[in-house]
Amino acid sequence: KNLAKSSLKREPKSSSKAKKRGRSPIPTSPPPSTRKRARLTPAESMPIKSTPNDGRPRLMITGVKTGPRIQQMIEQIGGVLLDSVEEAINATYVIAGDDNSTLRRTPKLMIGLCRTSNIVHMDWLKKSARAGEILDCNDYLLVNDTAAEK
Repeated sequence: KNLAKSSLKREPKSSSKAKKRGRSPIPTSPPPSTRKRARLTPAESMPIKSTPNDGRPRLMITGVKTGPRIQQMIEQIGGVLLDSVEEAINATYVIAGDDNSTLRRTPKLMIGLCRTSNIVHMDWLKKSARAGEILDCNDYLLVNDTAAEK
C-alpha cells in the first residue's frame, strides 16, 4: 500500500473554479520592475504633421464641400488650406458651416475647438476674400449657433 501511494505523483494545485469551467489558470505577469518598456524611435515620438507658423492664417474646412473657388478665396486673403485631420491642430480658423449645412460634430471640428475659438461660417471667408483681407470673425462665429446645438 505504501508503495502505491508513494509512486503516485501529485500535480500542483490549480484553481478549482478554473478546472470546473474548463479554463486554464490565469498566467501571472512578471513584477513591474522586470517588464521591458517599448522604446519609441525619434520619428515615432515626433509630433503630428506640422504646418510652419509663418504668420499666415491656417484654415480648416469641415462639413462644407471645397473646390477651386474656395481655394482661390483662401489665397486672396493670404491663407493656407489645411486638408487632413492630422493638420487640424495647426488651424487658426475653422470654417464649419455654410448656407446648405450647419455645424456638425466632425473630428476636424472637435480638434479645431481645442485649438481655436475662431469657428466661423463660410460667409466670413467670402466677405474676407471680397475685401482682400481677413475680417474680424466675431460676426460670423458658429460657437453660439442655437440651431446646431440641438
